Amino acid sequence: MKEKLFLAIAITSAILCLYDWSSPIRVRNTTQTEAIADHIARLQLETLP
Repeated sequence: MKEKLFLAIAITSAILCLYDWSSPIRVRNTTQTEAIADHIARLQLETLP
């Protein structure tokens, strides 16, 4: 089960990084990105049986 969680977090991080990288016009807001990643990680922990 930990492998699934790790994989989900890795995929989420990769998507966030790609989104951040593909939006050079936007001012990078690292704090917001980290907050989103943290929120998603919490949701994943809550949904795990």
